[in-house]
Amino acid sequence: MYVAPVLFAVVARWAFAGRLRLIPLALSGAAVGYLLDTTPYHNNEHFYSDAPGLSVLQWLNQKIYFTTDDARRLLFVILAWSIVVALVRGYAARRGFLRALAIPGGMLLAVGVIGWNLWGEIAAANASNSFSRTFVSIPLPRDWIDRQTGGAHTMFIGQSLQTSNEFWSIEFWNQSLQYVWSVDATAPTPGPSTTPNYLGTDGAVDPQIPVDWIVASPGVNPVGDLRETAGGLRLYHVSHPIRIADAEGNVSTDANWMSTSAWYYRFTSAGKEPGYATVSLSRAAACGSFKPSHMTIRLSSLRITPEPQAQPVAKKLLAVRHVTVRSNPCTSNLVVKIPARTPYRIDVTADGTFQPSEFDQRQLSAQITFGFEPRKKR
Repeated sequence: MYVAPVLFAVVARWAFAGRLRLIPLALSGAAVGYLLDTTPYHNNEHFYSDAPGLSVLQWLNQKIYFTTDDARRLLFVILAWSIVVALVRGYAARRGFLRALAIPGGMLLAVGVIGWNLWGEIAAANASNSFSRTFVSIPLPRDWIDRQTGGAHTMFIGQSLQTSNEFWSIEFWNQSLQYVWSVDATAPTPGPSTTPNYLGTDGAVDPQIPVDWIVASPGVNPVGDLRETAGGLRLYHVSHPIRIADAEGNVSTDANWMSTSAWYYRFTSAGKEPGYATVSLSRAAACGSFKPSHMTIRLSSLRITPEPQAQPVAKKLLAVRHVTVRSNPCTSNLVVKIPARTPYRIDVTADGTFQPSEFDQRQLSAQITFGFEPRKKR
């Protein structure tokens, strides 16, 4: 968009002069052709902010599934048409019969160029606005945490926060969020963050901080009194020492997808009664021709590693289960139950993944949910 005005002025000056030089035309055509062949188009992205001029190609990709090769062919056709118009315009002054072609050809090219730029401006603006709206999709009122806590210092804890637009919006609107933690070292920047150590198998975290409120994202459950739920987030009023009941990792916050591995641990703070560790697996959101995933579930007792790591890891292997999840026929809500008593850890690995689409390049295996089912009393 910065080059276009200068380019318009230069082309207009040349159009009035009408002088044609074949060698510069060939060199410029070759240079543009090289750029068209080697430039990454990012057309599988919704909006590439570093190059808004690509917005037309992105729009075509989203609306009519225009691939990168399709985009490249279209731009080469436009380049070829531009060279033809230049040749016709250059020879029009000396060959009268070309004059009839030069004017409509040039007008058509001019309308196309101006239309393309206008189209790009509108497509870029719409894409930018659409992206911006995703940042304000948090529950209303947006300062619900501040309202509930009265502005008292609050901690946020979660997992799989690598690209959490929701987290940044929550942090912006709620000034009481002073501490940002994640159980899997994925808390986003900027600003300091903490991955807690653990003082024991009761789930007490280290460091202990002076807060009475915790906001937890899906996959992490602190010990406390649940006060409010909003958009998947939960606000707890906690006592001290601050403890975690259970947590999981490597599970996406959208639809609970895992890739090649996921884990879950449950502390004694969640209760000491014997029961069943449950692992629910599904492909309900990906039925079709995707290849199956062979899942291995390992249940182990749990121990805390020595400082300075002080993390919950597998101690003794207690049970192993093997299952397969498929897209055809589609696996739905396959529940694996293993007798267990806290504290314990579950590790799940997948042999075989699939890519959802050309545009979603994640490697996924199954939707997974961890839980605990108390043993029924006789």
